[in-house]
Amino acid sequence: TDLIYSTKLDNQSSSDNWLNFPVLNYQQFSENNGKFVGIQEIDNYNLFIAFEDAVFITQQDEGLLSQSGNTFFLGSPDAFKRRLKKLSTDAGCSDKNSIVTTKYGVFWGDSKRGKFYNYTSNISDITGEIQSWVYENLKGEIKGEFDSYSDNLFYTFNGTTISYKPKVQGFISFHSWIPQDYLKVTNNILTTNDVGIWKHNKKGEYFSVARSINNVGLWKSYKDQEVMSVILDELPSYCHKY
Repeated sequence: TDLIYSTKLDNQSSSDNWLNFPVLNYQQFSENNGKFVGIQEIDNYNLFIAFEDAVFITQQDEGLLSQSGNTFFLGSPDAFKRRLKKLSTDAGCSDKNSIVTTKYGVFWGDSKRGKFYNYTSNISDITGEIQSWVYENLKGEIKGEFDSYSDNLFYTFNGTTISYKPKVQGFISFHSWIPQDYLKVTNNILTTNDVGIWKHNKKGEYFSVARSINNVGLWKSYKDQEVMSVILDELPSYCHKY
């Protein structure tokens, strides 16, 4: 697998560096890593790169602080040269939608091995006491999202939704709701299903697709415009034409 990348963004440049792909700007990955799954941003400096049989991160180079206060980085500023780190030889990722970045690190699911993992400074198997159940049931699509309001991480797969609480480092509950998708908003999450779009942590409040089709004009006056902005962006995927 070859991963190609553009030159670095330069806000002072009149041209778009993201459209420039130099010939030598590529990174080769071994076929032993399995099928490429996806890339997820961890922070301003690091990327999480997932394969079926391996996971990698790009890591910031170490730097030296001079007496004048300037920082000199050791090695190349390139995203991959000397900065690519393989996290494990016995862990992989099976679905890009299972990769969730949180204040507690990166989480993801691995249906091939029947496990969930977390990465902060090291990789950890967080499956815990439900290992046998996960091994039997972690199949198909795996979709996840972190809810900063409840401080819980939710995963939906194979007709099941479960929640993990990073503070206690364990899975804490099964849930009756089985969303088709998760949408992230500030201090909350939205989920979607055939009925509509649901806002969590607000008892009795939800957004109905059927109602939205007939009452789009009311959206502009809704008090939580940040929520409405997210829904408006996603509307073509969940609503009929209107």
